[in-house]
Amino acid sequence: MALPRPTQPRPGRFSPDLARFYHAEVISRGHRLVQRILERGIANSEFVDLDPELGTRLVPAPLVHLLLWRHCFDVCDVHRLDPERYLRQHLEMILNGLRPRVTKTKPAARVRQREAKVS
Repeated sequence: MALPRPTQPRPGRFSPDLARFYHAEVISRGHRLVQRILERGIANSEFVDLDPELGTRLVPAPLVHLLLWRHCFDVCDVHRLDPERYLRQHLEMILNGLRPRVTKTKPAARVRQREAKVS
């Protein structure tokens, strides 16, 4: 996995044109895909109601962290990071964090509870 690399064709040299191309052709497409998935899941009550635009940036954030960690800090870490285990845990956290919470109270009671908290 080498996400930041395409924007740095030579060590220490940043290419704004290449970064714009990579953003338009790779990053933006991925963001649109994730946002559509989140919007569809919210509309079908499969996911909790969240801001899909922010969710689109939060879903891949741990992947960028993994990339940076593996390339920069893994050599110094006594407890090496297992990418497969890390990604399994990330997926589990996303799926459990997005699932609507099942409560035993009726919808009207939940609305009253929320209103009471706001007051």
